[in-house]
Amino acid sequence: MKKANFAEIMQQNGFQYTGKTSYDGQFIYGREWRKTSNVLWYGEMESSFRIEAYESYGYPMVTLYENGRQIDRRDYSSPKRCINALREILKIRGYEF
Repeated sequence: MKKANFAEIMQQNGFQYTGKTSYDGQFIYGREWRKTSNVLWYGEMESSFRIEAYESYGYPMVTLYENGRQIDRRDYSSPKRCINALREILKIRGYEF
């Protein structure tokens, strides 16, 4: 079974090279989502969700940020599983992939 190319899958799903590299020299890809919600007694509030990902020794490593603060760090067994999991994470948080 042929393993999918991490860089191709990330670029096909809208991720772009951030200009940074990981500790082992791999390119870090990132993407950010924003949404505006109406909050009771406050008005409109903007939220952001950012994902940064790179490949480390063949495994995708993902860092999740919500409103600029790191909330989680994960690793996945393949790039395809990584993208499917990220879609579900974004869907649960109310963002559209």
